[in-house]
Order: sequence, then structure tokens, then C-alpha cells
Amino acid sequence: MTVKTDTKVDALKIGKKIAKNQQSELTILGKDGKIQNKNSYGNDPFPPKDNKH
Repeated sequence: MTVKTDTKVDALKIGKKIAKNQQSELTILGKDGKIQNKNSYGNDPFPPKDNKH
């Protein structure tokens, strides 16, 4: 699902709600289209192995 909002704050609120409801992953993109962050809201059988601190 794709939703366009006026602010990033609004987009994050909507995206987080949808991802939790569907137990899916939320991918956050910047204006340049590059991935800024990802959050999983479900049982991920293959969790990421990166070391974010």
C-alpha cells in the first residue's frame, strides 16, 4: 500500500499503524528515494543480521 501525506510525521503514523495491522515491514524512504530505515511488525523468520546501535 502507498499513502502520500504532507509531512513525514503523518506518513510515519499511518505507515506504522498499517504495518502493525498487517504484521508487515515498514520501509521509510527519503525524498531522494533512498531507504532511511526499516521496521518489522510481525514474526520475521529471517530477522536482519545488521548491527545497528
